[in-house]
Amino acid sequence: LGHVLLHEHWPWVVITAFVVCSGNRGRGDVLVKGFQRIGGALVGTAIATLTAGHLDAGSHLVVVLIFVILGLAMWLRARSYAYWAAGITAVLSLLYGFFGVSGDDLLVHRLVGILIGGAIAVTVSWFVLPIRTRSVARRHTATLLRALQEAIGQRLDGEEPDRAAVEHAAHELGVIAPTWRIHHRVTRARPSPAHALEALEDCVSATLDLGNSPDRAELGEAARALGAVRRQLRDSDSIAPLTPALQDLAERLHRAGNTP
Repeated sequence: LGHVLLHEHWPWVVITAFVVCSGNRGRGDVLVKGFQRIGGALVGTAIATLTAGHLDAGSHLVVVLIFVILGLAMWLRARSYAYWAAGITAVLSLLYGFFGVSGDDLLVHRLVGILIGGAIAVTVSWFVLPIRTRSVARRHTATLLRALQEAIGQRLDGEEPDRAAVEHAAHELGVIAPTWRIHHRVTRARPSPAHALEALEDCVSATLDLGNSPDRAELGEAARALGAVRRQLRDSDSIAPLTPALQDLAERLHRAGNTP
């Protein structure tokens, strides 16, 4: 499709399809990433078009703006991929202007390529080889709960818990959190996986803050409650129903760590 529709600009289709599909953490994640890339590119094009008309070719100010935009895009990328897509599109437009090349047609081709590549990526992820986002969430939640239980057991045995394992499992689960937050804002479901993820974040924080002398009785109760949560997860198709039990677990862990 890239060769047929965009000729020499075909790489923008391929790159977009690759970027949107890479690191696939469920079809919802791919859909969100596709919209972020398309939306960011559109915003970046609009900003660059308004700015480029006031700058001369070869202007040093263009070089300064390019580095400023790249810095902002890299800084904001952790918040949303859309910022990175907007920044790169704006930088390309400014580069065209710096060398005296009319960038309107090139940017239009880039946007068309992004739209086609994004549509292909989403279609493949939803209909050719679908991976349910809730299945990804269940798998990473199970890994995190196991790491938490091992950490609590180590603390009960008087050992230092494996913080790295807990933090790694929490990071892997946190990557899909933005997708579930968007899902909650759209559906307003209660409880939703977003609520369960918030409770899990609280459990992680409480576990890592236990200290050297936790209340052993409370910590033992928390360990039993955590075992019950793991059994509930095995019988559930979604992490959303776990929300009340996870909130109760977080409260127990906080009480266990609040001993003088």
